[in-house]
Amino acid sequence: MGHSSTRAAQVYLHARKESDREIASTLGKTAARELKKEKKAKKRRKKGDGSDEASGT
Repeated sequence: MGHSSTRAAQVYLHARKESDREIASTLGKTAARELKKEKKAKKRRKKGDGSDEASGT
Protein backbone atom coordinates (compact mmCIF):
# COMPACT_ATOMS: atom_id res chain seq x y z
CA MET A 1 0.00 0.00 0.00
CA GLY A 2 3.00 2.27 0.18
CA HIS A 3 2.86 2.91 3.94
CA SER A 4 6.13 3.47 5.74
CA SER A 5 5.28 0.87 8.38
CA THR A 6 2.89 -1.97 9.01
CA ARG A 7 1.57 0.00 11.99
CA ALA A 8 0.48 2.84 9.69
CA ALA A 9 -1.26 0.34 7.43
CA GLN A 10 -3.06 -1.22 10.42
CA VAL A 11 -4.31 2.18 11.59
CA TYR A 12 -5.76 2.94 8.17
CA LEU A 13 -7.31 -0.53 7.86
CA HIS A 14 -8.91 -0.19 11.29
CA ALA A 15 -10.37 3.20 10.37
CA ARG A 16 -11.70 1.71 7.15
CA LYS A 17 -13.34 -1.19 8.97
CA GLU A 18 -15.12 1.25 11.28
CA SER A 19 -16.22 3.31 8.29
CA ASP A 20 -17.47 0.17 6.52
CA ARG A 21 -19.48 -0.82 9.60
CA GLU A 22 -21.05 2.63 9.80
CA ILE A 23 -21.98 2.53 6.12
CA ALA A 24 -23.44 -0.96 6.44
CA SER A 25 -25.44 0.06 9.51
CA THR A 26 -26.84 3.13 7.78
CA LEU A 27 -27.76 1.12 4.68
CA GLY A 28 -29.42 -1.52 6.85
CA LYS A 29 -31.51 1.09 8.66
CA THR A 30 -32.48 2.72 5.37
CA ALA A 31 -33.48 -0.62 3.86
CA ALA A 32 -35.57 -1.51 6.93
CA ARG A 33 -37.32 1.87 6.79
CA GLU A 34 -38.09 1.47 3.09
CA LEU A 35 -39.40 -2.06 3.59
CA LYS A 36 -41.68 -0.79 6.34
CA LYS A 37 -42.97 1.96 4.03
CA GLU A 38 -43.62 -0.59 1.28
CA LYS A 39 -45.57 -2.86 3.64
CA LYS A 40 -47.76 0.09 4.67
CA ALA A 41 -48.28 1.07 1.04
CA LYS A 42 -49.30 -2.52 0.14
CA LYS A 43 -51.83 -2.53 2.98
CA ARG A 44 -53.28 0.79 1.76
CA ARG A 45 -53.45 -0.50 -1.82
CA LYS A 46 -55.10 -3.70 -0.67
CA LYS A 47 -57.69 -1.74 1.31
CA GLY A 48 -58.21 0.63 -1.60
CA ASP A 49 -58.68 -2.18 -4.14
CA GLY A 50 -62.01 -3.30 -2.69
CA SER A 51 -63.43 0.20 -2.49
CA ASP A 52 -62.32 1.02 -6.06
CA GLU A 53 -64.10 -2.03 -7.45
CA ALA A 54 -67.26 -1.27 -5.50
CA SER A 55 -67.36 2.29 -6.85
CA GLY A 56 -66.78 1.13 -10.42
CA THR A 57 -63.60 3.19 -10.89
